[in-house]
Amino acid sequence: MKKLIIIALIAVMAFSVTACGSKNSTSDNSSSQKTGAIETTAEVTTEAVTEPQTTVPSAVGPGNYIESGNLKISFEMAKQYDEIQQSEYLTAKPEEGKKYLVLFFEVENISSEEQNINMFYHKAYLDDYEIDQKALLVNPEGYDMLSGNLAAGKKLKGYVCYEVDPDWQKLEFTYTDGISSDSEKYDFVVTPDELS
Repeated sequence: MKKLIIIALIAVMAFSVTACGSKNSTSDNSSSQKTGAIETTAEVTTEAVTEPQTTVPSAVGPGNYIESGNLKISFEMAKQYDEIQQSEYLTAKPEEGKKYLVLFFEVENISSEEQNINMFYHKAYLDDYEIDQKALLVNPEGYDMLSGNLAAGKKLKGYVCYEVDPDWQKLEFTYTDGISSDSEKYDFVVTPDELS
């Protein structure tokens, strides 16, 4: 009789554990992660403990910014020009059959020390081919070239210009804050449908 009672108790305990384990433990976890310029929120429903899923873009387009390291770099806009006229006496014209593609940025020093925004730390690819920037004698939209010393907490506006074929598809632009391999990189991208 004792054996029968013990077997019955074991069966009841096993049933209780199974019933408790099969309860729906679905919970709604929200997580917010600041990734440079973009704040993403991921909603994850889990039955077990799972890390929130977020997607971090590799580059941002016009109207967006990246905040990382010492700098906050805003990609204000991109424009294409047949020519750029600063005054009736000062006009810049691209090579025949080309257009100027100009990227406009605002850079804020978010560190406590002076930062050097160096025009030689830019790199760009036009339709996957490396392309050199074009120095202009004019200031498109009143912007100077993207370079200069920037005191702590201060901002500067600047442009970067390229000569492009009219049928270009994508320009990828990277600014690297320094020359070491672990320097911060700020990646931007623009396509013709994103021009101002």
